[in-house]
Order: sequence, then C-alpha cells, then structure tokens
Amino acid sequence: MRMEKRDETQKSITAVESTTRSNNSRVDKLQQLVHKDSTDGWEKSWEQGVTPWDLGEPTPIILHLHQTGALPKGRALVPGCGTGYDVVAIACPERHVVGLDISDIAIKKAVEVRAVGQKILASIRLEIS
Repeated sequence: MRMEKRDETQKSITAVESTTRSNNSRVDKLQQLVHKDSTDGWEKSWEQGVTPWDLGEPTPIILHLHQTGALPKGRALVPGCGTGYDVVAIACPERHVVGLDISDIAIKKAVEVRAVGQKILASIRLEIS
C-alpha cells in the first residue's frame, strides 16, 4: 500500500517536472510580458494564451493530497487560481474554497470551469482580487 502511494506521488512529480521543462519558452515569453508591462502583464499573458502554469486540469499534487485526505477540511484559499481547476478539485461539502485571481480573463475561464464542476459540487465561490 505504501509503495503504491509512493509510486502515485512520484508520477505526479514527474508529470509536473515534464510540463515545466516543456514550457521553458512559454515561461520566457511570460516573463517578457509581465516585466514589460507590470500593470497589465498578467492580463496580457491570458489574452495571448501564455499561461505555462495552466495544465488544463488540477495540479497533480493538489489532486493527490485531496484524494488521499491529506488536505484539512474547513476553509481554503487558492491565490492566483487562474482557471480554477484546483479550486473545483478540492471543493467539497466539508471544505469551503475561495479562488482569487488578478486577471479578469482568468476569472471568466474559472467561472466556466466552475459551471462544469458545479454539476458535481455544491458550493464554489470565485472572486477577483
């Protein structure tokens, strides 16, 4: 049983590392956008689809922690929630989750993700910071 959990954790870590390596050029582009225009760089990164952190699914380690019961119940905050996959993934009746993001585009995408996830989940709240 412990070996299976270790294997699952290693697979999650490997997936994140692989994604990170393949996104180096996207990270460079993101840095250019954010440093060039610090007041609107994040919004521009979403406009141009330069979002190397957005896996299109929950972060593997966050999902793993939730599925194994390692995340405490109660309240949770996901700052910089982007499309909100992590917010939707960890929300449950025993955990109230709030996602915050600075980008209006990201929040609009998160609302779409929430709409799909809400068929399964009772209460998810997304806010703009």
